[in-house]
Amino acid sequence: MREFVRELLDRKVLVSPDLLEKAKTKSMEELVKLSSHSIVLTNLESRQEVEITGPIKKDKMTPADISAFYRSKFTSLKKLLELKIKPISISKASGTFSDIEVTGIVKERNESGFVLEDETGTLNIKYHSQPDIGDVVAAKGFVREGVMFAKDVGYPDIPLKRRIGEAERKIVLCDRPVSTQADYIFSLIEQANTTLIPNPAHIKITAGGTAMITAYKPPSPISVKEAEKLLLKRHLMISPAQIACPADSYAITEVPDVLWIASDKNEKSIYKGVLIVLSPACMVDLSTKEVEFL
Repeated sequence: MREFVRELLDRKVLVSPDLLEKAKTKSMEELVKLSSHSIVLTNLESRQEVEITGPIKKDKMTPADISAFYRSKFTSLKKLLELKIKPISISKASGTFSDIEVTGIVKERNESGFVLEDETGTLNIKYHSQPDIGDVVAAKGFVREGVMFAKDVGYPDIPLKRRIGEAERKIVLCDRPVSTQADYIFSLIEQANTTLIPNPAHIKITAGGTAMITAYKPPSPISVKEAEKLLLKRHLMISPAQIACPADSYAITEVPDVLWIASDKNEKSIYKGVLIVLSPACMVDLSTKEVEFL
């Protein structure tokens, strides 16, 4: 554990005080569980300004770990859906005579729709389109003979009414060597004079306001439209092969003001107030949302 903390200190980052306290008496395995399998890092030079959350990945995932990941994913995204609806559990869905709403994770797809699963059971959903397996969605409709005839299926998505965050800082996000100046340089690769970030990373900067940045390098290139779909789902994972931590660090629980996707392209877009940037390296002014590709 000392080696773990020392490595972070060498990178000028500090484990959150609560996690550091637990580190005194817990093994690495116990610490990972207690920290919900994620770490919160704070830049030592500006402790009040920058907070970075990311995963602690395991070398080998067990079936229990994978089950824990999906439970964590469902719990996180269900909370976001419950901000918009009041669902009932699937076990209570049978025998209702009016429209109801349920939430769950898509277990499988079939010719008439899909199967939705929550902690209490499964429910066949008859619908004209099929979400991807693993998606967490809400379904609304009536139930007859164990089948919901859905009128609507929705994702957590980005709320239309929200305050767009700003911070009086210019930051660089990069996945290749850069030579430039900014208030902060966040890098997915080790290089001098930068802050190394995990993949994915959720960054909060508080300076004359607060801005949220989500940084992510997918396993294969994606388009702007595919990046928008990640925001719709409020989840970054594209393939189950990416699961490397029992807790879900891919969930976008806080709405980002900037979503940076490490890419060999240089593109940008706006999705419901979220600035999407695809690039190998870019500078973003968090007060104006101006982007300079590097």
